[in-house]
Amino acid sequence: MSVVLPPPATPVPTIIRGEENYPWSFYPPDGQTRGCRDSCMGGTMVPTALVTALTLTVLAHIIHRLLAPWKVQLAADSVEKVRRDYVKEKGIDAGANLPRHQQEEEKAFVKCQAALAMIGVPFWAVLGPVVLCMAIEFEMRYSHNNPLSFQGDIDLMDSEDLKIHNQGTFIGELFLGYIVFQCIVFWQGFDKGMSTAVHHMIFLVLAWIQVSYGVFTRIGLWAITMELSTPPLLIWMVARTVDSENMKCLSHYSSYVFATLFFIVRIIGFGYAFCCLFEACIFAWDDVLPAHYKSKTGGIPGDLGVLLIALYMGGYVIQLFWAQKIMAKCCPKKKEVEEEGDYGAAEETPEV
Repeated sequence: MSVVLPPPATPVPTIIRGEENYPWSFYPPDGQTRGCRDSCMGGTMVPTALVTALTLTVLAHIIHRLLAPWKVQLAADSVEKVRRDYVKEKGIDAGANLPRHQQEEEKAFVKCQAALAMIGVPFWAVLGPVVLCMAIEFEMRYSHNNPLSFQGDIDLMDSEDLKIHNQGTFIGELFLGYIVFQCIVFWQGFDKGMSTAVHHMIFLVLAWIQVSYGVFTRIGLWAITMELSTPPLLIWMVARTVDSENMKCLSHYSSYVFATLFFIVRIIGFGYAFCCLFEACIFAWDDVLPAHYKSKTGGIPGDLGVLLIALYMGGYVIQLFWAQKIMAKCCPKKKEVEEEGDYGAAEETPEV
């Protein structure tokens, strides 16, 4: 008598957890982290950042074209600042008048700045509060010295940890896309200045490295939260250059909103996150950059990790430097007001 064997059991599909290489995608496979894979020839970072950058660039050009009929009248302080820069550049008499063509170039530049403001203001007015909520959620879930505050090691994560980590990395990818957008429009003439170019390049390198490896989530979220101060800054930078009573009023209020948010999110918020990182570097270095990262696909090399920490340190020093300048503009000394009039109205604005 023959024995009938039961059919083999159908294997139950399992979710593979671990740092697997996968092709470019807007969403990672189940159980995988976001970021870069195989020298950025796979993963979620490149497509998300690239689509964000190209979309914002196209919108900026559309808005700039729509602003073409706008008859810009430069404010007196703006004209004086451009005149001083022109005199210094040309090495001519300090009392020389600003040529008409130079004024027209400045008016065209104001339209470029307005186009960038109409992109940056709604972008960060929506994304900024979202990132702040995510940063607060991260604070409530993890202690300041938890390894997941610094590492992107999937072996340390449960399903909820993985979700939070991927959400943070996704925000980082959007931020990277915005920085790439700023670099593109700078190259196209929408912005100018050596300090601006250096600022964009530093943040491009920092964001690219950090988002690639998905590390330092805590300080990364607080760093992006600093963009909450960007909308009033962009409004102020445009409004202060246009000769209009409404613009003058808008410039006045937006400058104080910017200064308030600057100290809350950049000095206090980012300062807190940096202090947490600094303390961990002193007392728990192996949790910040563990030695076993060298053998893990998702681990950041030690030298790049140290570079990120140094860039964050330099970034906070810059915030403190700008804070001193902002305080000087918000609370000018009486003597300076008498000698120079509207103190700081024509001074260079710190790039943030």
